[in-house]
Amino acid sequence: DYIRKTAQGLLEQAGFRDIQFESAYNEGDLRVSLKGVTAADFLKAAAALATDAPAGPHDTHFALLDKSVAGEIVQAELQRLELSPAAAGMLQIKTEALSPERLQLMGMKEPFAYTDADLGAYPLSPVAFLQEDGTPSASQFVKNALFVKTRLDLNDMNPQGVRDALKASGIAFKENGSTLRAAAPIDAVAKALSDAGLLPKSFTDEIAAVAEKGHRNQNRINAEIAGGAPPQPAQKAAAPKL
Repeated sequence: DYIRKTAQGLLEQAGFRDIQFESAYNEGDLRVSLKGVTAADFLKAAAALATDAPAGPHDTHFALLDKSVAGEIVQAELQRLELSPAAAGMLQIKTEALSPERLQLMGMKEPFAYTDADLGAYPLSPVAFLQEDGTPSASQFVKNALFVKTRLDLNDMNPQGVRDALKASGIAFKENGSTLRAAAPIDAVAKALSDAGLLPKSFTDEIAAVAEKGHRNQNRINAEIAGGAPPQPAQKAAAPKL
């Protein structure tokens, strides 16, 4: 039975071992029981069924579940279980703060930290890793600031979809093999992926929350540096007429 064999192969490749089938596929319903798993493991199982996996040196188990459907299942279950992607083991976020000496050398008065996001445990993501770095502002109007970029390490799932997502969000990028360097902070890049349906919104929200703590208003700062014009002061509301 192809469906049963494929489902078992996909789940075994994802690390599941105690797999039981409760009804035959030709009866119109294939039910799979996974013993000794947590609620978070169910999310990994849904992702596994939507991801091709090797079936030996010369064969492949092809996905049984559409990736968009699996993504919706993951998002819905995260909400139902009140789990964050990080708590579910599907996302790892790290920060790297600039030292006080570096901040002083650059004339920056506020603490600053880069954000990295490891998406390797979420097999539906077309991006394996996101990493920020920055270059000092070259704008005569924006001093003592960094222009933050994001490196995207692509896997072979949907690289063109990632390129299209960045273009649709107006984010410029350069390409070198399976790596893209986007001219935007990590939260803007994650949002572009989410808007294109490539990453659940819960992932983007968690990444954005960490990034905002690391460098407040960085998207505005990037825009001001790239714009080559003096930052515009905030508009004050007009006084009401009496």
